[in-house]
Amino acid sequence: MHTATNKSAQFNEFAKWLMFSGDVIAENLRHEQRKVIKYNQLVANMVVLYNVQWMSRKLKELQAKRHPVDADVLDALAIPQGSH
Repeated sequence: MHTATNKSAQFNEFAKWLMFSGDVIAENLRHEQRKVIKYNQLVANMVVLYNVQWMSRKLKELQAKRHPVDADVLDALAIPQGSH
């Protein structure tokens, strides 16, 4: 459960970092604020999806060139906890 909470918090920090307007939502209506949050989460998910797709393609290219792609390589690609 702790790991899932950390991943959720990391995603929220990432989405906040991506937010075009900074920390403040300029809209004063609640439904408009919800739209801004949902659009921001959509953009964050799209960035994550793009990165996963790009990294998967590059790893397959390495494998095709007979470079070993094992657990050590994958661990080296992982973002250490606490760094952003």
